[in-house]
Amino acid sequence: SEALEDFRGWHSCVTSILENAPQLHRWGLFDRAPLTGWTNQRVALLGDAAHPMLPFMAQGAAMAVEDAWQLAASLNTYPDSPAEALQCYAASRRQRCSKAQRQSSRNARIFHRKNAMSQTLQYLPLWIGGKLAPSLLARQFDWLYSYDITNNNA
Repeated sequence: SEALEDFRGWHSCVTSILENAPQLHRWGLFDRAPLTGWTNQRVALLGDAAHPMLPFMAQGAAMAVEDAWQLAASLNTYPDSPAEALQCYAASRRQRCSKAQRQSSRNARIFHRKNAMSQTLQYLPLWIGGKLAPSLLARQFDWLYSYDITNNNA
């Protein structure tokens, strides 16, 4: 099968799972550049409708929850002007969501390097950095994991 061909050379535990699976399905992953507009005067997009992400940061659902919080906060701040509330929502979310979207796309390329040399060149510095200064590596994602949408002012 195509899956066995894709995983040729992997550990026998992996190939055994594939050999014994009753059915295998290809699942497409599609990338899209960040949108420039999420709203009009009466409608707002949020979550995957506004910023679909590849799953390589596992942040799609988190971004949708943050979107919902910000949308509610913006509507609360501008109760008499829905259009202004929607603009506020989109303006406050666009940069963060676009950054997460781009990082997910970047991770897809990093995680799926085809040849061993490319993988080694990518992962060796990360491995060394993780051994010598693990907190330094973790800090690169503070923008993502330390963010508190409830303290973001609409």
